[in-house]
Amino acid sequence: MVRTALGLAFAFFLFVAGRAANDWSTPCFDGHCSYDIPGSSAVSGTLSVWGAVDAISDITPAAGWTILDCEKGAMAQDIRLVCHDSSGCPHLSQNTGSVGKLVRLPQSCGQSAFARVAQDWVHQNQTLPADLATTLRRRDGELPQIKGLSIDADFNSVELSQAGPVNFAIHGLTSSVPTNPAPQRRSRFAPARSVEDRSVLSVLQQAFQEFNSFNQTTMQKLPEVNVKKTFPLLDADVSCPASGDIPAFKASVTGEVDACMVANVTLAVTAVGTLTPANFTKFGIVVGLNANLEGTLSISSSASATVDSGTVDLFTVGIPGLDFPGILSIGPTFKIQGQVTATLDIDLDLKVDLSYCIDDAKLFYPPSPYNNNSGTFTPDNSPLNFSVSPALASSATLEAHIIPGLDFGITAIGGEATATVFVDVDTSSTLTLSLDGSKDTSGNISTSGVASKTSADLDGCVDIGAGLAINAGAQGNLFGLFDFAPQVNLFTKNFDFFKKCFGSQAANSSSSGRRGLEVISLSESEYVYGLAEYPRLRGLAKRDTNLTCPTSGPSKVVSVADSVVDSSSIKLTN
Repeated sequence: MVRTALGLAFAFFLFVAGRAANDWSTPCFDGHCSYDIPGSSAVSGTLSVWGAVDAISDITPAAGWTILDCEKGAMAQDIRLVCHDSSGCPHLSQNTGSVGKLVRLPQSCGQSAFARVAQDWVHQNQTLPADLATTLRRRDGELPQIKGLSIDADFNSVELSQAGPVNFAIHGLTSSVPTNPAPQRRSRFAPARSVEDRSVLSVLQQAFQEFNSFNQTTMQKLPEVNVKKTFPLLDADVSCPASGDIPAFKASVTGEVDACMVANVTLAVTAVGTLTPANFTKFGIVVGLNANLEGTLSISSSASATVDSGTVDLFTVGIPGLDFPGILSIGPTFKIQGQVTATLDIDLDLKVDLSYCIDDAKLFYPPSPYNNNSGTFTPDNSPLNFSVSPALASSATLEAHIIPGLDFGITAIGGEATATVFVDVDTSSTLTLSLDGSKDTSGNISTSGVASKTSADLDGCVDIGAGLAINAGAQGNLFGLFDFAPQVNLFTKNFDFFKKCFGSQAANSSSSGRRGLEVISLSESEYVYGLAEYPRLRGLAKRDTNLTCPTSGPSKVVSVADSVVDSSSIKLTN
């Protein structure tokens, strides 16, 4: 039975490109049935179910039934139906009775393509529309009996002793599969080669290979995400009392993100399992991404502080996904999050762009050694402005993250399992100061309140870096499928944005020597299957801000860097 199920699933994947539209003229009487999402939808997908002949039936007109009362948008409901073709209707109750069977529904009835029969009875309301009564009245003047059925999506309540398990396979895309040369016509579920040949492979591997052959440009993208907005990231202050010649003042730490992001997403999903009992045995998702991500990070501090902003939700928007109600629903959400952690002991202002262009990225989850993530990532030219108080010693550090990402909320088999698969594009910046403020601190502020020193008066080093990491994983439980790799890093690169030493440190430092970098390509050599978990920022949110007044009072800052970092001169440090 296992090999047969695999064979059917493989044939399903192999011939999905040449599949036909829903065939409402043929009843599902032989133990298998399929449903295609209508072509007018924004997505393309096929759901196939198979099992014993007595496990699956049909209550569409092709099977001999006319539905009298049924709500299109309801999952669980009582319906009325009447048999108009006695040659097909007996299949519903043959051998094991109708209760517990999986039935195909007409498109005008119910929210799902398939439902479980929970109850069967002779309906109290035996009224037929006049025109239908004329058509169905027998020669003896009698009318066929009107039945009542309770239907729902509680597939896990079916007794397996009735007819055995019902298997399913789902394959969905954000558009129609690209047109390929049609294979030789076969039965839709007939194996293309021997089951034994394919049983050594994984269903998921086969599906991923199919996905990998698709040209992303031929797939319809989900609605474009376009964000242009400034988001506050942190804002804290402390009132500092007067001390000697220093008047009372307010010290603060503030941060914000100015985001301008455009993202286009494509999506492909495969799921294989059983409806009765409820279980997923295989699941895979492939995310295609083209994006221009520009986030300007601004941090200003005039206080001594230890700061952890926690994970801050800056922006969230839902985009349409894939939905087979009652069996599998996937709802994508685009998010932007941010976080700042810092230990600050000096006045400073930092403004840096974290900008990347992502082209034709294709990212697989769960990870597999048989499928390579791919794509090109180009860092854009980045304006950098940094100012710092020149007369004070400092060992300040700062790490900031701007994280655009996609969450795919998954609800499976009537809510029996829920999970979220995520893909995070983590852009980050780091700052490390090592400044000696011991030399000639007199005259830091002139009587006019204007800084009398310049960056030439600095003694020490400033190091500003940036990074790009793509992380994927899952939260929740989808029948234990994600337990082996709940969170993995798919790609990491770090860059040296700005590094410069001043004063006595300048003589002791050596040039790092930059080499050009225009395009970063994500390839097999940069992807490690089974990589250890990374600490995902989402879900680890905490807020810890401790501000104290600087002992020297307010001071003026001088510019250390005011330039555009050329992407072709970025040093690759990974």
